[in-house]
Amino acid sequence: MGHGKGSWFLSSVLIALLLSVSAGEAQESAAERPLSVVYGPKALAQEGDDDHREEILLSVPTGTSDKLYVRVFDPDLGGDHDLVYGKPDTEARFMVYGRGDAPLMTRRFGADPATDGKWTTLGELDPADADVVGDRRVFRLVADGIGGDDANLFTVTVSLRDHRNLEPAGLELLDERPTVRMPDKRSLAELRFRVPAEARSLTIRNFDAANGEVTFVSAFRSQGLAASGQGDWKGSTVQIDPEERGAVAAVLFAGGD
Repeated sequence: MGHGKGSWFLSSVLIALLLSVSAGEAQESAAERPLSVVYGPKALAQEGDDDHREEILLSVPTGTSDKLYVRVFDPDLGGDHDLVYGKPDTEARFMVYGRGDAPLMTRRFGADPATDGKWTTLGELDPADADVVGDRRVFRLVADGIGGDDANLFTVTVSLRDHRNLEPAGLELLDERPTVRMPDKRSLAELRFRVPAEARSLTIRNFDAANGEVTFVSAFRSQGLAASGQGDWKGSTVQIDPEERGAVAAVLFAGGD
């Protein structure tokens, strides 16, 4: 959590986190979801972002053949949801990769009332350009803070339509090191993930929890985790029961200074 106008969390969970809801839900409730956060490189560590980057995997089944559109809620920096210190001096850069090292698309946003608090299409993707991993086609979205110390809050989805959210069947949005916003001390943020089928234990680390409450929750139990202080890391090990392997669990965040 940061010490500025908002509260901020970074959690590092050593498995991919399922951050998506259905596209219909995303259209209606993006502002109420835990938003991803990326700060500019001049931001202090106690703001809650230790790497000034978010990497989100956009994953669809290999059978997907329709054109796909990458859409971002509130991509600009400033106005609704974002945090600006003094005069805006930061941009948010979004890049999408498929196979190889060259980005398939790149967009940069500073202060832009036309995209503030709205869904914006970054560009079109051909599923054939994705990296194939098992039975999935995977693109990688990288969001960087460029320039100053301001914070951009956003969320992302993949759609079958250019101007509205219609998710392809089997869409998953995965993030191994999510940086998310805690809206206020009264709210509870939940990050869901699927426990690997072979897991005997999980290492769950969190950054800048500001001495709040961090909890591992499955369908069968809950376990309190060590909460980090302002601008530092804490980690905990969770022993996984047989019935939890392969099932959905979550990390919950609440409270803090």
